[in-house]
Amino acid sequence: MASKEIEIKPVRLNKKNNQRMTTTQKTSQYAYEKLLQIRDLDNTLMWTRINLLLVFQGGLLVAIATALDKLLIEKYLPLYTTLIVFGLFSSILLYRIAKGGSWWVSHWEKDLAKIEAKAIGDVNIFREHTSNNNDLKKKWKIEGYISVRDSIVLLTIVFPVLWLFILLIFAWWVFK
Repeated sequence: MASKEIEIKPVRLNKKNNQRMTTTQKTSQYAYEKLLQIRDLDNTLMWTRINLLLVFQGGLLVAIATALDKLLIEKYLPLYTTLIVFGLFSSILLYRIAKGGSWWVSHWEKDLAKIEAKAIGDVNIFREHTSNNNDLKKKWKIEGYISVRDSIVLLTIVFPVLWLFILLIFAWWVFK
C-alpha cells in the first residue's frame, strides 16, 4: 500500500463575522479522505506499538522466570531487580499507549462522523459506530459485541499489576 502525503490546509474564516465558512461537498470529501488516512495511520501505529511492547513484556517475563532458582537471584540480584523495575515501568507505558492510541482512533472516528453525511451522503460508517453512539454500543454488548480496543486496554492493565506482584514476591524472597 503506497503512502500518501497528508496536506493540512488552514481553516478559512469569514472576515466579516469571524465564523467558519461553509464547506462544499468536494471540500468535505477531501477532509473526509484526509481524516480517514489519519485515523488509519493512528490505528496502525497503536497496534504496532502494542504488539511490540507485548512481545517485550513477554521477553522480560521469560527473563524473570529463569531467575526462579534462588542461586541465580543471589548471584545476579542487581540485574533481576533492574529487570523487574523496568518491567513495571514499561508495562505502565504499554497501558498508556493502549489507552492513548484507542482515544486517538475514537477521536478521529468522531470527526469523521461529523462530516460523513456531507462527504459521502447517506452511508453511515462512522455515524453508526460504537465509538460515536453509546446507545448502540450498549445494544450491541447485549447482543454479544466485544470491543477489541477496549479489551486490549483491559489486558494491558494486567501487566502493571503482575509486575507489582512479582516485585513484592521478589523482595520477600530476597529479604526473608
